[in-house]
Amino acid sequence: MKMVEIQNYSEHFFYPNKEDRTSLEEVVLFPGGEKKKGIPNSSVWVYSNEAEYNPRIMGTDVGCGIAGFIIPEIDYKESADIVADYLKGKNILGRGNHFIDICSGINGINSELDSHMILLIHSDGKYLNNTFPKTYKEAEHKVEDAKTFRTELGNTLMKLLGVSGKCFGDWTHNSVESDKDKIIYRKGVIKVIPDEVHILPSHLGYTVLAYTFSPQHLPPKQSMPHGSGRKKPLSSFKANEEKVRELRKVVYVPEIISDASLKSEHPDCYHDPSEIFKKLGKNMVNLGDFEILSYVGKV
Repeated sequence: MKMVEIQNYSEHFFYPNKEDRTSLEEVVLFPGGEKKKGIPNSSVWVYSNEAEYNPRIMGTDVGCGIAGFIIPEIDYKESADIVADYLKGKNILGRGNHFIDICSGINGINSELDSHMILLIHSDGKYLNNTFPKTYKEAEHKVEDAKTFRTELGNTLMKLLGVSGKCFGDWTHNSVESDKDKIIYRKGVIKVIPDEVHILPSHLGYTVLAYTFSPQHLPPKQSMPHGSGRKKPLSSFKANEEKVRELRKVVYVPEIISDASLKSEHPDCYHDPSEIFKKLGKNMVNLGDFEILSYVGKV
C-alpha cells in the first residue's frame, strides 16, 4: 500500500487509518477541522477512480450545505419569530447546528442591491432524504435531494414572510464527485467555482464574508472550508448561561428558542477565521460582507 500525500493547512497532525487508505491518493486538511470518529472535518479526500465508495468519511451527512437567498428588506425580528413558529416541532432542519439566519445586505457586492437582505438556510436535507448512502450513485442523489430541499424550504419561507427573492448560491459542504480519473470527497468543505460568489460564515456576532477566486488562482483541490470551524465537537464544548444571555443582545433570537440550545452556538465554541485568511486568503477576492441579524436554530 503506497503512502498517502498529505497537504496540511490545519493545526493538527493526521494520517488516515488503514481501512481508509485503499486507493487513497491524497488528503488535504484545512484550518479549523475537528475530528469526528477519526475523520477530520474540513478535509478533502482524493481516491483513484477504482475505489469503492467509503461511507465512513461522511456517514449520513452527505448533502449538508448552506443556501443563500436575496430578499427585500424585512423586519428581521418579526420575521425570525414567524420562521421559528413555523419550524417548531417539525424537525425540518435536521440535528446539529443547522439554522436559518436573516442577515443584512452584502456591503459592496453590487450597488444595485442596496436595499436587500440575505436569508441563509443551513440544512442536511434529511427531512427529504434520510438514507445512508452506500454507493457513489446514492451519495450523488442525496446531494441533489439536499439542494432541492434547501431551495424548496427557501421558497416556502419567503412565501410565509410575504416576499419574493432568488437563490444566489447553494454551497454543499459534504459531497462526493467524480473528476476525470479521481473520486473527490469534500467533508466540511465547499467546491470553489471560479468567479462565482461563495460565503465564509464564522459564528454569531461575526460578519459573513462573500468572496470568489479567479480561474488562475484557485485554492487547493478547488476547495475551501465552509466555515471557521468548531474548537471541539458539538457535544463537548458549550458556553455557560450568562454568556448565552449576552449573545441574545448581539443577535436577535426568538424567545421560543431555549438558552440550552444556544450554548453550543456561542462564539466561544468556534475558531475565528484568521487561520483561514492567513493560510488560504492570499488569492481570495473579497466581494463584501454581511451581518447576521437574527438566528433561528433548534426549536
